Amino acid sequence: VGGDSVTSNGQWAFVLDSEQCRLFVFEKEQVSNAWQFSQLIIENRFQCSIGSRFGASSSVSADVLVVGAPGAQNDKGVWFLYQFDGTEWVRLGNNPLQADDQQSGSLAGSSVSISRFQSGAVSGYQIAIGAPNFDVGGLVDAADRQQLRRA
Repeated sequence: VGGDSVTSNGQWAFVLDSEQCRLFVFEKEQVSNAWQFSQLIIENRFQCSIGSRFGASSSVSADVLVVGAPGAQNDKGVWFLYQFDGTEWVRLGNNPLQADDQQSGSLAGSSVSISRFQSGAVSGYQIAIGAPNFDVGGLVDAADRQQLRRA
């Protein structure tokens, strides 16, 4: 399997193919420690075109994966969220996502990072989205940050 980027958390590995808008999922078998192909996700061509650079960046934490597509929507950029539902990886909610105030050419999703947090009874994921050409409030080349919370 060839791809443009790879990310892993030790249990899951993801190989992303931007040209075909495909996401190959591999799971590490506990007994043999061998990686086994688990799932193929092919994104809708309306939301993921060749120029979108789907998978230019990716990051996984526990059971949530974020995938950047900085060339999508006139280089505004978007990101996709997936979650393991106990059986397979599925896209979360209203994807792809983008900042409300994003500008053409901002290239959001050029870099992405996700980490899990716990604060008392609230847990969730902190997601950082790199947008190297996004300018806001006097800040040149700013980024976006999102939080997913679970009660």
